Amino acid sequence: IGKFQNSLRRVQRLQKFIDENNIDTVLSFGEAANVLNLLTRRKRTVITVQVAVDASIASFGRYRAFYAAAIRLLYSRADAIVGISQEIIRQLTQVYGVPAGKVRHIYPMNLSEQIEEYALTPLPPEYEAFFRGPVVINVASLAHQKGQEFLIEGFAKARK
Repeated sequence: IGKFQNSLRRVQRLQKFIDENNIDTVLSFGEAANVLNLLTRRKRTVITVQVAVDASIASFGRYRAFYAAAIRLLYSRADAIVGISQEIIRQLTQVYGVPAGKVRHIYPMNLSEQIEEYALTPLPPEYEAFFRGPVVINVASLAHQKGQEFLIEGFAKARK
């Protein structure tokens, strides 16, 4: 009951903040923030989904079922939903029943030019030892849709 009361207080505080500041659009990131955002009124609601929903709510423990139900009931109320992968969009529309017309796909920001500039910058001496042999740097969350298991399997095969 305490968690439920805290959630209600959060909704009330957010609604008060929205009303007092005449906010017309609220953008949220992540399932807990998205549900909170969708429980408030009198504004445009844009939610973002950056990790597969199942992976995101898996860490919610005994509240996982509540969030899964809230997503099914509330996400269709959003004015817009932004997903960063086709798999996330598929999951939202097919598993959680979100209307496809509400979901938009955007690609994560790519800083290739900036990365290429950094690649030309000499390393500080204390880091040179790390890069004497082949190095692969992978930056991604450990979520199923990122396919980390294929990367790890590939490294194991290449090493043999």
